[in-house]
Amino acid sequence: LDTAQVNDFENSMGDMFDAILDVTLVYPSSAADFWGMMCGEFSHVIVDIKKRPIEAWIVAGEYETDRDHRRQFHQWLTRIWREKDERISSLKGEMG
Repeated sequence: LDTAQVNDFENSMGDMFDAILDVTLVYPSSAADFWGMMCGEFSHVIVDIKKRPIEAWIVAGEYETDRDHRRQFHQWLTRIWREKDERISSLKGEMG
């Protein structure tokens, strides 16, 4: 998730959806570079998908003009990144 992308989404289409799909790709051994990925030079990938509800405050707020909304949005996004980091560590740990 990128702040600008989510802001554009919430302004243009936020009331059309009730959730977003949060997709995380995990390469347990190591991440291949772009060309390596295009050539299939990786042995295993985990695709982790989580459905995240779009909370009313996200759509109702004004990201560009409301400092409190922007701060709340950044805190929400930071929590998501922390959850993703923890999930990645957990998935890698399960793979041994």
